[in-house]
Amino acid sequence: MKIKNATIKDFDTAYEYIKKLWDYNTYDYETTKKVFEKVLQDENSFAFFAVEDDGTYHGFCHGDYFQTFWMSGLTCYVSSLITNEEDRGKRYGVKLLDHAKKLAKERGCKAITLDSGLPRVQAHGFYEHYGFEKSCYGCLLYTSDAADEEDSEDLGGSHIIKKKTKRKRRRECSGKKKHNNKKK
Repeated sequence: MKIKNATIKDFDTAYEYIKKLWDYNTYDYETTKKVFEKVLQDENSFAFFAVEDDGTYHGFCHGDYFQTFWMSGLTCYVSSLITNEEDRGKRYGVKLLDHAKKLAKERGCKAITLDSGLPRVQAHGFYEHYGFEKSCYGCLLYTSDAADEEDSEDLGGSHIIKKKTKRKRRRECSGKKKHNNKKK
């Protein structure tokens, strides 16, 4: 197994991983490709895959470096880490994180941080086993009124990601389904 830095030719593979990682979103192919291109061009971002010599992909990792007062210096944020479901437990996630850690150390980062969706309990166990500590409660605030729409909307030539309503998203994040207990 080797680490392969992402190129634009890898976009279709990365796109499939992105859709699986955040399966509660609907992604526009062209918009996501533009973001991927920007990531590849950004010196403060990284994207790579775990790949066998025969070309079989086992996982994907993406992140950024940023300055923070919290750590009083450079921090590495892993925003995407996913392995094929059938490959879990085979150490591909460890190899991806090891490479992200190597890059962070080379950059002089004081820490690596990430967040993980509430329903991803298996991933939480993996991160804790790797050595991550629970350190915060993640929050999300959309900065566009259009982000509250059920379907994507044209914003002057670009499209926002389609997303579910707040109520549906809350239920998915908590892992609970709302039950109707009204008497009939």
